[in-house]
Amino acid sequence: MEYVHFSFGWRIQRDDCQLWSIDAAGVLEDVSAIIDESLLQLEPLSDPRQLIEYVHDSLVGPVNSNRQECIAYSLIMAEDYGAAAAEMDKFVAMCEPHREEAPYVVEQIDRAKSLLAMLDSTPDTARQTLLDWSTHTKASLKLA
Repeated sequence: MEYVHFSFGWRIQRDDCQLWSIDAAGVLEDVSAIIDESLLQLEPLSDPRQLIEYVHDSLVGPVNSNRQECIAYSLIMAEDYGAAAAEMDKFVAMCEPHREEAPYVVEQIDRAKSLLAMLDSTPDTARQTLLDWSTHTKASLKLA
């Protein structure tokens, strides 16, 4: 199972709004530059609660499912399991109406419900699961 998802924000777009092609000239350099820039912006957000504050205070527009997922996962990482479960419930509620629109939404809901079950029985397992996903994602992106 892969854990690289469009979780926290908009999809990356080229300036000319064309789709990315792995075979396109310079695409790896473009993606590498985007990753470097993103890491610089996220570096000060080393604590999960800082990320929650950033989501609430710095991003414009209403809270959407991407932001809601970020808040719920960050609360798990901050070991605030009761609040995490409440925010995860909100995330699932936001996603459910879109279940039939795209397969990834079903995957998001399934992951969230799995984490909710862990939060209910063994909350530390939910945190460890997120750490495992993070390790896998970093390795897949060759960031670790």
